[in-house]
Amino acid sequence: ADTMGISYICSSHFCCDIVYFFQACGICGGRCGAEWSRNVAETHRWGEAQWDGECLLSPQEQEDAWHARMLAEFQPTDDDLIDALSQL
Repeated sequence: ADTMGISYICSSHFCCDIVYFFQACGICGGRCGAEWSRNVAETHRWGEAQWDGECLLSPQEQEDAWHARMLAEFQPTDDDLIDALSQL
C-alpha cells in the first residue's frame, strides 16, 4: 500500500519496515516548501536513504538554515563540554 508517500513493506501479517518516499527539504527542514523524493536506486546502493531535491532559498538563506538546524540537533555531552573548556 502507498499512502501519502509512505509504503509499508510487509511479510505475512507483520509490517517490518516503513519506507518514506517524500520528505521536506533536507537543507532548510522545509522552510522553503520544497519536497524531496527518495532516490530508490541510490538508497539501495548506499544502504541508507538518499534524497533528490533542491532548496528554494537563496544560497545565504540555505547556509543560515543549515547552520541553525545543526545547532538545534547538536546535543553535547558533559565530556564534550569539559574537552572544549580545557582547550580555552
